[in-house]
Amino acid sequence: MLELVASLVVDLSSQRLPVYDSQQDLVRVIPVSTGKASTPTPIYNSKVYTKYCSTTMDGCTYTVPGVPFTMCFSANEAICLHASTWQEKTG
Repeated sequence: MLELVASLVVDLSSQRLPVYDSQQDLVRVIPVSTGKASTPTPIYNSKVYTKYCSTTMDGCTYTVPGVPFTMCFSANEAICLHASTWQEKTG
């Protein structure tokens, strides 16, 4: 049986997600965009509850279809890590 164990640690101060291989060698550093002061990114440990190749994200004031590579860390899918292609367009 194959067991895959991985962990993600987002560095909120540098806005980076370092990626390590199984030997803990740094493979890549991915820039991230985290919460605003009014809606800060929560700090906690969790497992991935759901993963989607593409999904629609809904909030109080927005609906964004086709959000790629989404992993949700809360059972109600309120806390997720995902690609944000609109950041590439808007800066």
